[in-house]
Amino acid sequence: MAQTNTNASAQNSNLYEGYEHIPSAERVLKNRDNIDGAYSSHLYELNGNNNRSVYGHLYKSEVSIFRKHSISNKDIDHRQKTLLSLMGDIASGRRESMTKVSEIEIPSIIGSNPLPYKHCPATTFGMEELLDIKNEHGGEVAHICMQLRKDVCQKAQLDKHEFNWLKGRIKRAFKRALGGEARGMVVLEISTPRRSLKDKLTSTKPQLHIHAIIYNSDGFDLKVRRRIRQSFKEMIANEHVNNAMIAQIRKRVNRINEYGPSYTSERITDIDLGIADYLCKELDKPIVKGCSNLGFFNMGNTVSIRHKWRYKQLQSLNAAASHLKSRAQFSTDIGDVDKTLDNAVKSVPRPPELVRLNQS
Repeated sequence: MAQTNTNASAQNSNLYEGYEHIPSAERVLKNRDNIDGAYSSHLYELNGNNNRSVYGHLYKSEVSIFRKHSISNKDIDHRQKTLLSLMGDIASGRRESMTKVSEIEIPSIIGSNPLPYKHCPATTFGMEELLDIKNEHGGEVAHICMQLRKDVCQKAQLDKHEFNWLKGRIKRAFKRALGGEARGMVVLEISTPRRSLKDKLTSTKPQLHIHAIIYNSDGFDLKVRRRIRQSFKEMIANEHVNNAMIAQIRKRVNRINEYGPSYTSERITDIDLGIADYLCKELDKPIVKGCSNLGFFNMGNTVSIRHKWRYKQLQSLNAAASHLKSRAQFSTDIGDVDKTLDNAVKSVPRPPELVRLNQS
């Protein structure tokens, strides 16, 4: 009988062998929180937020009411932090179309409807490539805006051929002004206000303007800007020839003057991915049916290569995070979470077609 009891005890001991290493529910939850935190940090960087401004922006619709609602710079900075958090949470299990425009809603700081914010992989990856080139080789990246002549606008909107020909003409004008080293992306937009009733009745097409983000190794001093204006003289509206082109290498952010009755516009930092996002506001509304409002020049296929590379990095990050969470269910030791996820991202090598960055 004693022998039987001894055997039963041994069997029970074997059943529970190793269970003393299984983490408690509280420990599992803590590990999963650590994994989620590290994952969000890496996703934040993959989504380009390290190249977006941390400064908040006072929107035009808020200029006349911010005093009434006691809005401060702290409030708009918090909203920008919320935006970056929402952008950082974007992760897809499949590779989206490179030209797909997505919209997220930013919570209002005055209790009104949320503000829409658009972004697109094509403009994001195009801007990242231009910024990498600037950071590695010097030069400047500028945001250039130009109003087009009425006859140019009318002809461009006749059909697909004319619209695409205008895009090609714009690219050639930039190359002519800046040389072979210049590269960038161009977006055509309808100027506001949109067509009046008279315009619609007379079949007058709306006015158009250009947004361009351009890299130039020699920068954008006054001589360079004059060359650009000269190269576009046959396209720029004559009545606005002196102010038809705006070129910015610094980002203008509307901030609140804490010591005065109105807001003040400050130049805070170099242009960043926020400008690339800004170019998306009308990108999902083709001016001519069947034509994209967006075009690139002198960038080869680097934008699509970045798109594929980033998706592979995201897949590797997701797989590593999933593995860590599974391991956390059965082990108290899951290792260095941040290092594991970092290695997962770095395991996808940077494509050789992209600009080589100095890692030192």
